[in-house]
Amino acid sequence: MSRLKKKRQIFLFSKLAPADYVSLLAIFVVFATMFLLIFGTRDMWNTLESALGIAPRIVPARTIQTTHNMTYLWHKDDYIAPNVESAGSLFFSLNNRTLVFPAADADMPAFLYTLEAVDVISGQTRWQTDIASPRMIRIYEGRFVVLSTEWQGQAPAKPYRPLPYCSFGQQRYSISTYDINTGQNEWSYGYGGMNIPDMTFENQRMVLAGSDDQGKSRLLINVDVNTGFIIDQQCTTDGSPLPGFPKFSQGVQGTAFAPASIAAQETEGCNRDNRYCFITEGNRLHILNGGAKEFLGYVDFAGSPLTSNYIDILVLNKIGVIHLDDSDQLFAFRLP
Repeated sequence: MSRLKKKRQIFLFSKLAPADYVSLLAIFVVFATMFLLIFGTRDMWNTLESALGIAPRIVPARTIQTTHNMTYLWHKDDYIAPNVESAGSLFFSLNNRTLVFPAADADMPAFLYTLEAVDVISGQTRWQTDIASPRMIRIYEGRFVVLSTEWQGQAPAKPYRPLPYCSFGQQRYSISTYDINTGQNEWSYGYGGMNIPDMTFENQRMVLAGSDDQGKSRLLINVDVNTGFIIDQQCTTDGSPLPGFPKFSQGVQGTAFAPASIAAQETEGCNRDNRYCFITEGNRLHILNGGAKEFLGYVDFAGSPLTSNYIDILVLNKIGVIHLDDSDQLFAFRLP
């Protein structure tokens, strides 16, 4: 291109009105959006999921090849169990008939989740409720308590209880509660100054906490678990101890466990359930008697070999629910 033509192009662009620049920008945005929608939507969501600590599907979905002494009941595909700390379990059992778990459809953005309750025998959904960015789930007094990184607005304080001012800035978390039988949201509020992602319960109260300056500053928030209102709040910023600072990580309902691999069964064992023992070998999941280690049955999955670290199992009476984390699938069987 000649120097004269370049000068002409620069001259022509310099003569454009501000509205013309806006129009050009709008055209660019439209074409870029169309390109993403056509070519990059799934990859974009997968990138977002990875950034938020939720891996996309690692291996293709599996099918059942053969079973022995096991009765297939139901399965669900494209379920991503999010990275939620729920006292060592992704599953919660209600009366041994209802299975509750956090889930996200693989085609949805990584920050959109549901808390889903299904009939453990039929797999039919009993209720489903939306939850956002969950970090932790607990059960207390007939409700699910979900800690989230999405801010829900400052929680109100009960009247006539002035709250102390804590000068340090902290992570802000929100708490939402859901009825354990219906999934209905009861309340959702945010609590500023909280940076310890845990909670403990006692006498209809929930205790939240924060700490800063290598533990010099401490914050303690007492919350009415029925309403979400702040009952009182204590703060120290001078290094003095704060009475009642809780020890967290108390256990809750939920009894899922991982199977052992065939190579590690001699050292790790598989006595995590006194009724059944599960061992992975290639594409096969062996089911043994938990005490005597007698062979009871197996499931052969078609597709990628099983990895014990990517499997969670929950046993409800004689129903075994198997979560294959690497293929985002749930399978349920009637055990022998």
